[in-house]
Amino acid sequence: MQVKYRPDIDGLRTIAVMSVIIYHAEFALYNRTLFAGGYLGVDVFFVLSGFLITSLLVSELEDTNRVSIVNFYARRTRRLLPALFFVMLASIPAAWLILYPSQLVDFSKSLITTLLFSSNVYWWDKLGEYGTEASNLKPFLHTWSLAVEEQFYIFYPLLLVVLHKWWRKHTIVILMLLLFGSIQLAEWVTSAYPSFSFYLIPTRFWELAAGGLLVYFLREHPPEKSSKFLLQTMPALGMCLVLYSVCFMSYGPGHPGFVTAIPVLGTVFLIWFANQNDLITLVLSSKPFVAVGKISYSLYLWHFPVFAFARNAVPKMSVLLKLELIALTFAFSILSYYVIEKPFRYKRVKLSGVVVALGLALVVTGSFISYSLLNNGVRERFGNLVSLYGKNEFDNKILEQKSWTILNDIAMNKGFQVSQAHVTSRYEYSQLWFNPNSDAKKILVVGNSHGNDTFSALYQNRNLFTDKQFARFGMASNCPEKQMSLLVSSPNFKAANLVLISFRYTLPLEDIERLIATVKAYNKEIVLCLNTAEFHNIEGKPVFDWYVQNTKKFSETELEKLMFRNRALERDILNNRLRAIAASFHVPTLDKTKLLCDFEGEFCDAVTNDGYKIFYDFAHLTQEGAKYFGKKIYNQKLLDNVHN
Repeated sequence: MQVKYRPDIDGLRTIAVMSVIIYHAEFALYNRTLFAGGYLGVDVFFVLSGFLITSLLVSELEDTNRVSIVNFYARRTRRLLPALFFVMLASIPAAWLILYPSQLVDFSKSLITTLLFSSNVYWWDKLGEYGTEASNLKPFLHTWSLAVEEQFYIFYPLLLVVLHKWWRKHTIVILMLLLFGSIQLAEWVTSAYPSFSFYLIPTRFWELAAGGLLVYFLREHPPEKSSKFLLQTMPALGMCLVLYSVCFMSYGPGHPGFVTAIPVLGTVFLIWFANQNDLITLVLSSKPFVAVGKISYSLYLWHFPVFAFARNAVPKMSVLLKLELIALTFAFSILSYYVIEKPFRYKRVKLSGVVVALGLALVVTGSFISYSLLNNGVRERFGNLVSLYGKNEFDNKILEQKSWTILNDIAMNKGFQVSQAHVTSRYEYSQLWFNPNSDAKKILVVGNSHGNDTFSALYQNRNLFTDKQFARFGMASNCPEKQMSLLVSSPNFKAANLVLISFRYTLPLEDIERLIATVKAYNKEIVLCLNTAEFHNIEGKPVFDWYVQNTKKFSETELEKLMFRNRALERDILNNRLRAIAASFHVPTLDKTKLLCDFEGEFCDAVTNDGYKIFYDFAHLTQEGAKYFGKKIYNQKLLDNVHN
């Protein structure tokens, strides 16, 4: 079905896609992020998609009293898949050359879920894990929003057909109820499960439905029936709401939810009250805005892989490089639009050609995915790093995953799910880890990822600590009340003689004071671990990796001096604050920095006695590093004779 073309909607697409691109480029001016709310361009896209799809479906229903589901999906296939497959195929060589083995495995899995229209579910699950690599390094993370739209396309036409056939008079009311239910769900879920709310369709449906409802409202109240006042003011108000959102609404609590209604309503006003006598509409309909809007889908597909691959190759990017990457994104998008999008979308390529092209692309993509997964990311691609690192692992993601295996194995051996840094697992709050018949001192480690490092350090040396037992309780550094309640009611806390508090602390420190006060109220011995040694990356790389890859040699003395020079001195300042807090509660401290750094000799340990790297990033310990650290705690008797 043909729907009247509106150039102003292409102009709106321009605002949406450029907001997203600038946001992901991470430009800053005077230490302030430009387009801090640029991520909300996706929400503008959702409204536009809901409006355009509903326009097509309602037009067909009114003309024929039915919807051809086959034709609908054929149009969506032509519109979405050829360009998407083109970007996927073009990304494979870059992934092969740039991504480390663990990254290539993640990349391959993301391709699978993208093909299955479920990448939003994958990223919800994947980015909910602690320690997940920075999201801006994931080349296909942005396809989560495409998956939301694809899932919308699956059930929404059927919903409208049912409403048109049996409840036509109540369609608007039912859609409004669904909209309000979805936004209320989003508001509630965002506060409790923000990752679920961000990525999944139940809490995003209302944004698409807002565009859909607008189609019905326009039939009842077209702009020509609106007052002159509304026609003059509402487009400007809509533009102000959208621009305010993308420029100033930095990501934080509450999104998606009621606060997201600001850009959604702004988009609705711009579509609803657009008219030829309005300056905003004329600007949006101008040739430059329309030209960018026409290639907006390709721009959206290309920009994230371009920046993600660049960040993996050049961790610290200059402003000039970012501008060059935007230019490259435009070049790829123009090519993609004219060579792929237009021919496939406007049926210059026959249906048989579409099927053959997509089939071949699927075979190539599937072959790459299979080879990558079956060979664990094809480590052999980096033979030079393998020889350079020797017995050390160059893929820090693998080291990070290994650092959690001890804690996870303990839980999984008892039939429980794995642990996370900031989350209290069921095994941690419901089960007793200690042997109640033993006289050994029972030590409960409370903390986030640094608590995991401390637990691993002690547990790996349990053969030395023969008079002690260890358990772990995961908690966020802001010590949420819910987790505090779980802590004091947990079997391990009740049985523990000593609570070892171990976080990466950040200001303000009132939460840690609250935790200490709570634990003391139960007459538990306490040791407050200070911040561990922390190091600034060099050119975006951990000190160990920068040194080995740039010097092509290994001098332990030289590396340890470099580690000391790159210490994060702000951690030392914060440690002084922690000492004062501990003193006010008459609680002893354990200085993890001094266990690893010699301030007189001006060096910090970089490798264990048997040559394994101690840190896999700026502050977290490898499994070998944790064991080395635990032996130092044992040798210095730091857990003996603790008295508050």
